[in-house]
Amino acid sequence: MTPSRLLAALVLTALLLAGCGSAAAPPASSQLSSSASTAAKTHMVASYSSIASTVTMIWVTKDAGLFEKHGLDVDFQYIASATSVPALISGQVNIAAVGGSEVLSAVASGADLVIVTTDTPVYPYIFEVAPGLQNPADLKGKSIGISRFGSSSDLATRAVLKKFGMDADKDVALIQTGSTSERMAAMKAGTIQAGVAQPPDTIEMERQGWRPLVDLASQNIPAPTLVHAVQRTYRNSNRDAIQRYVDALVEGIARMRRDRAFSIQTLRKYMKVDDEQALNAAYEYGSKPELTPSLPYPRVEQYAETLAILGEKNEKLAKLDVAGVLDPSFVKSAEDRGLAK
Repeated sequence: MTPSRLLAALVLTALLLAGCGSAAAPPASSQLSSSASTAAKTHMVASYSSIASTVTMIWVTKDAGLFEKHGLDVDFQYIASATSVPALISGQVNIAAVGGSEVLSAVASGADLVIVTTDTPVYPYIFEVAPGLQNPADLKGKSIGISRFGSSSDLATRAVLKKFGMDADKDVALIQTGSTSERMAAMKAGTIQAGVAQPPDTIEMERQGWRPLVDLASQNIPAPTLVHAVQRTYRNSNRDAIQRYVDALVEGIARMRRDRAFSIQTLRKYMKVDDEQALNAAYEYGSKPELTPSLPYPRVEQYAETLAILGEKNEKLAKLDVAGVLDPSFVKSAEDRGLAK
């Protein structure tokens, strides 16, 4: 065979092989790419800062698969309130459910954070006192537990004492105990004689002789005790992911309200409580509309009282333009699309 005929034969063979290949299924790599793009979910690291009934809607959203429904793979972490904001600032987490007062304090210190939801816009606490204490005057000279200075529990305690005509810095000793669970442990141990609490903890404390002195939730004092915050740079470059997170959360709040059995099952799992009375009390308290609104809008007026208290000791907070910290657009979008129904 001449060289020219040999070359023609090789070309023909190659064309025939290519034709056979094109009739076959697409290469495995193409199939995998298509499958991966369909199944891919946006990964986010999120945190919550307390084990409390007001976190029910986050747990329900997670366990009901609503984050996955909205294309998110959310790695949830429990990070106690004292370290939650630092974890957000360092980038350890992308979005944090934490006290609004702690976010504002961080912003006043130079952190560039944005609040995208106000999940609990009033103080969600019952102020409990130890056996033997009958009235506000009995609190003088006593030790009262808070998580840490500047936290939601600190501000709530100061609001109670102010209501009683007392000075939190002079008339009592405020003891920083750490997380909510650590405050409850201190109450049980008798190292503090008063403190704010939520069901189901209040049920257990009252069985041991403690008594409620005032229910702050019934006072409807504006206070952003639970918010979702992100770094501004993360908000700017990940708006779609944050929107999907907020969408899922709004649907989770609706699910919590209409599905009591599932919500109580979720509370049992995360709070590790089997007492039916306590679980029912926690559900009823945490699902109150004033504590967990259907649409968790961050609004300027929710922060006025908090800024006034914090501003007494921090001039930067007294002058803080809170409107620049809030971004209600994500909740607005969820409302416009009817996700709260």
